[in-house]
Amino acid sequence: MRRPISWIGVLSLPLLFALTAKPEGSLHAQSLPAETIEIDARAPSHSFPHFWEKMFGSGRAILSLRESYRHDLRETKRITGFEYVRFHAIFHDEVGLYDEDAAGKPVYNFSYVDQVYDGLIENKVRPFVELSFMPKKLSSDANALHPFWYKPNVAPPKEWNKWEQLIEAFARHFRTSIFGPATPKKPHITICTTTPPAPSSA
Repeated sequence: MRRPISWIGVLSLPLLFALTAKPEGSLHAQSLPAETIEIDARAPSHSFPHFWEKMFGSGRAILSLRESYRHDLRETKRITGFEYVRFHAIFHDEVGLYDEDAAGKPVYNFSYVDQVYDGLIENKVRPFVELSFMPKKLSSDANALHPFWYKPNVAPPKEWNKWEQLIEAFARHFRTSIFGPATPKKPHITICTTTPPAPSSA
């Protein structure tokens, strides 16, 4: 059963789409103009919700499908009253979201993705969505593996248009199929920026 969820927006979905666009060049190689930031000390103050103080970090996405995980989730929720959980690797191959057919066309399977987020909502915990890591068939470097024991790939995509399509498909599915169009607020979404170390010049 899909259930409404209360969110605070870190990234709006349109901004999320914009951030997936192919970069035109390195920021380090561009000459950026100076900017002036003005602060009005007399402006009305407003609250700054510390939503991270109500959040737990929790390994990788696939673990949440275990009944032992969900039991621990319920117990921790009962004891601490925490509201959000964040984990890595919703794009990891073990979740099965991304594949390509014989012609190289992207194929998406949201079955486990749905089960992951449904399991949180059914236990009254809201997701802080981290977009990571790179699916191997979309990776520009199959050997760019993070030291985590499950070896997630952290290379940029081999084709930026396919990465953009993946993020858009995920965001649209997330909005329309997981939580429904009537959900009043936006999700916490963060893009994992872990990258492999630069090659040594020695």
